[in-house]
Amino acid sequence: FLSLFFSSFCFFFFQAEDGIRYAQESRGLGDVYKRQVDFLALGVPDYPIIVTHPMDFSTVHSKLVGGQYSHVDQLAADCRLVFSNARLFNPPDHIIYKMATDLSKFFEKKYE
Repeated sequence: FLSLFFSSFCFFFFQAEDGIRYAQESRGLGDVYKRQVDFLALGVPDYPIIVTHPMDFSTVHSKLVGGQYSHVDQLAADCRLVFSNARLFNPPDHIIYKMATDLSKFFEKKYE
């Protein structure tokens, strides 16, 4: 049962990933959310002080294919963490904040 359940959720996750990729590319944002934030390269040394539990979709993907989630809610929590971190660090008028809000709504709609 769990295997079938995760297979279904994997399909959903990769569908959602396609939506995220499209949103990123259409706004010229490339790797946003896909990789860990390189706060030194981005010149935001306070990032790890503000965002104490970083998460990105490459980590979510690795945990998913590595069998590190025992329940779908754990995977959903990590996805939500990606978006909440983006909103925590960036001001509401920033494109990263706005995109996180949009993608979060997309995720929740698909997750229902």
